[in-house]
Amino acid sequence: MTTVEQAIFTSTSSITGQGYRVVASSPGLTAEDKGGIATCSPSHNSMCDESDSAIGLTFYGLRSGRTCVGRTFHAGCEQTGRGGKRVLTQAFVLSPAGLEEFGGNPFAVLRALDDNGAFVAEFTNEGALASVAVAPVGESDPERWSAACHLVGDEAMGYLLSRVMPEGRSIIVGLDDASTVVEALLLAMPVNLRIGCSFSIGLKFTLSRRLRLCVSGPVGNDTHRTIRGQKVVLVESLRPADLPEHELRPWQEMVVDCRRTGRLEHLRNLTRMSFDDTSDDAMDGIAERQMAVNHVTGVATADLIDAVLDPEPQGRNRVLDELNARYAAAATQELLARFACVPDDVLRAEWSTLLALAETNSAFMPLCLSLHERVGNLEPAPPFAVPDRDDDGSPAGSASGPISCLIGSEHGANS
Repeated sequence: MTTVEQAIFTSTSSITGQGYRVVASSPGLTAEDKGGIATCSPSHNSMCDESDSAIGLTFYGLRSGRTCVGRTFHAGCEQTGRGGKRVLTQAFVLSPAGLEEFGGNPFAVLRALDDNGAFVAEFTNEGALASVAVAPVGESDPERWSAACHLVGDEAMGYLLSRVMPEGRSIIVGLDDASTVVEALLLAMPVNLRIGCSFSIGLKFTLSRRLRLCVSGPVGNDTHRTIRGQKVVLVESLRPADLPEHELRPWQEMVVDCRRTGRLEHLRNLTRMSFDDTSDDAMDGIAERQMAVNHVTGVATADLIDAVLDPEPQGRNRVLDELNARYAAAATQELLARFACVPDDVLRAEWSTLLALAETNSAFMPLCLSLHERVGNLEPAPPFAVPDRDDDGSPAGSASGPISCLIGSEHGANS
């Protein structure tokens, strides 16, 4: 179970004060935490949607190193005499370890809290709140990324990712199903980068909330004046023709490629890994290697052979080391498939190369032995032993019959 501290930020008038402030909190929150919550929580007339059912979300880091996930809604009438609806934010605070249990995903945190019945529907009284113990829920299905791309398109998703991964501030206007899209953006990043992607959804933009991404409703002239000279990018349309001029880095290209090629599981496995180095150069190298894994079937045979005979050195970067191993394994499988079906005259010309591969990687030994038995005039003979045979003629311990079945009857007909 993960312990989540909480606070209520809203407007009230009482003997302890009036106006918008933190009016209730659990004992585990410090004064500094509550100050950070007060700075980032919305107040009067801050929500884009004025309906009673409107919901706003925030996600940001606190100076203590903890993280806050805020859920904002309308709770009755404004208490300050300004009229309109009172805005209430229930802020949930997690330790770094607690957030990591949810994969760094604030939407997973909210789902778990909802399942736990932790959301308040209205403000009742000031004072102390209890912390909440919740069990981490499973990660979202990787198809969430695909669904988000269908909502806005691959080009727009690549662009959005290019905006939220580096430092900067952006306002995105009129994004349908914003929670799905923003969660997809987070899931396309390594876990330890997600905390840096602070955001708000459904709240009007303000400079005081220094968040990386603000998903807002239509903006007026006041917002244009506010952001003038502030290095804030305003995107009012995600149609490809309307997107600001931009250049994708290899990571963003790789993420979109994983969706286009049906390799979303590869993306999820990659982002779950522990990234020691998230510099631009390191991320570029990792993304380029994942792209190579994605498209190994299109690599020239000579380059695949080089990857097996002369693999990349290990020890520079744990994630890159793992991807290099995956690429070598994919290259091995692709070469096995290619050598299994080449015509006999080509096989004779490449026989020495295949033997060299077998000397380097034992996965090639069964194929060499099988081809040597099937095809005549392959010299020299394999320098390794022929494995013992079971009664059916297959290698001892084999679960798939004779080795020749690895080649396939249609390939044998080509000899």
